Amino acid sequence: MDKSLSANKIIGVREIEEYLAGSMSMEGVIDIVNIRTRQYAKRQFTWARGHMKSWKMIYSSDSNVLLKKAINQIS
Repeated sequence: MDKSLSANKIIGVREIEEYLAGSMSMEGVIDIVNIRTRQYAKRQFTWARGHMKSWKMIYSSDSNVLLKKAINQIS
């Protein structure tokens, strides 16, 4: 496996390869992939918090409210 290829850097690729080689159990793969996914999400959130301070939060679970907020920001 060429570790320099970007597809081989995806979370879980290395772990699945280890599972297929018999050096890791499926439970171990699931645990490590979950941990690495949470770590990645935390890094993304930390980056966004530092670089996107000027962005306004317009989130709403109601799509109608979200649309109105977005239109208000654009107008």
